[in-house]
Amino acid sequence: MKKLYLLLLLIIIIMTGACSSGANSNGELKRIDSLINRDSLTFAYREIEKVQAKNLRDTRDSAYYFLLKTKVMYELYMPIGSTKIIDYSIEFYNHHHDSEEKLAEALYHKASILHELGNVKEAVVCLKSAEYLVEKTDNINLKHKIYKNFVILNEEADEHKIALEYAKKNLRISLSVQKPFWIAHAYNDLIVSYNELGQPDSARLYLQKSIDLLPHIPRKERIYILNNIGAHLIPTNPKKAEEYFLQVLEIEPLEAAKINLAYLYALKGNVEQAEDIWKKALNTNDFHVRNEVLHSLFHSQLTNRKYQEATQTAKELVELTDSLSKAHDENNIIDIQQEFDKMKATQDYEQRIGISLFVIVLLSLLFIIVLLYSRYKTSKAQGVLAKDQMLIRGYESQISELKQQKQGKEKEIETLTRKREQLIDKHRDILSEGHKLYTDILESNETTIMWKRKDFECFIEYYRLVNAEFVDHLEQAYKGLSPKYKFLLILEHLDKDRKEIMRIMAFAEGSLRSAKSRINKHSIESEMS
Repeated sequence: MKKLYLLLLLIIIIMTGACSSGANSNGELKRIDSLINRDSLTFAYREIEKVQAKNLRDTRDSAYYFLLKTKVMYELYMPIGSTKIIDYSIEFYNHHHDSEEKLAEALYHKASILHELGNVKEAVVCLKSAEYLVEKTDNINLKHKIYKNFVILNEEADEHKIALEYAKKNLRISLSVQKPFWIAHAYNDLIVSYNELGQPDSARLYLQKSIDLLPHIPRKERIYILNNIGAHLIPTNPKKAEEYFLQVLEIEPLEAAKINLAYLYALKGNVEQAEDIWKKALNTNDFHVRNEVLHSLFHSQLTNRKYQEATQTAKELVELTDSLSKAHDENNIIDIQQEFDKMKATQDYEQRIGISLFVIVLLSLLFIIVLLYSRYKTSKAQGVLAKDQMLIRGYESQISELKQQKQGKEKEIETLTRKREQLIDKHRDILSEGHKLYTDILESNETTIMWKRKDFECFIEYYRLVNAEFVDHLEQAYKGLSPKYKFLLILEHLDKDRKEIMRIMAFAEGSLRSAKSRINKHSIESEMS
């Protein structure tokens, strides 16, 4: 017994430890996520390195861990050679619909990794999926990142109209949260897009806005903005442009700023210095940068009559152009984006249709249930009323017989009278209304022009008290006859002539004939014949 007790105690301790470990793991991961969101990336990386993935027993925690690991590595510009770990997160979040925001985040990071690895086509699909999911959320940070990436992807593919659309979307959310760094970048994206689309006036407008924001941007984060401003100023103010490029290189040796500075040197006649920078820049794996550099180098070599070097550069340029053309055909991102948008629009439409059909079917079923229940209640109430009316007539018959007998029956008469009154009280509303309608028709020369179905039913139930035998006959001789047509037959039974019936029921000559024809169709005898 003692051994069993110790074994149970050990199991409880292990389970408690496991639960506590799971709770602690989740809390630690949330704390790391908070550090990443506050841009404490180095500290967040040190903390996530302390987490042992093999000790995470909950698959949700594992998915969260791999997402955070990818996020912090990507934000710190650390090399990520594959999408293997983020695929684990995506697989988990795809099957848990309460995690759509995390799924969007995972897809965004997978798209970013694929883009860096050169798999543009799949990157666009992942990014579109992330965009579709994030639009349903209030996650401004992730929307900003996704829109920014779409600007880059579309600019690289020379789809400047689409890039402009995303730049505008990015500007809207940047202004909504009033983040100067975001706003300045959005302005710069607009400058580039408008320049490429041949709209220099619009580009100049955002150029000045971008310059005005520079004092509010941290020094190290200014480099891309300063470089873009300088690139825009090359044709109109090369001296100012050079100042901006030198400011960039003072902060960080940005390759794009070097290339732009080389172009300025070439314009000023410092050809050797410019070509030396361009040749060094050709070591990059970025096809678009190589293309820009080779064009500048080729133009410079031709201008300075370096024909042999120009010929070699032209060969490289042709090969690169073929590669770019092939890559553009394989990764036609405008088609991918449009196809994805059409697919999602179709899915959303089909989903709305499906929901609408479900609601219609559900409402129809509810209507049928309510209708059937209402008819059941009405039928049940009519059955109870008919039964009670038979009892009332029975009591009246007994009372009449007792009154004809000798004295000493007062107590029995009183008991039967009380029972009769109780039954009448039970259905007083219907019978009272029926009596009123009966009086209106027979004594006040009223018509049924304003009557509803319930009025005809009240009249008939009251008339059952007057002449139960005839009402019973109607129910036996006709199948499914409406209260209105029963009322017509009662009027005939009351010896109302044709003219009087037409007046009471507001019938024209043809209407009465038609009503009689329909009544005959409900006759059980006609059905049998």
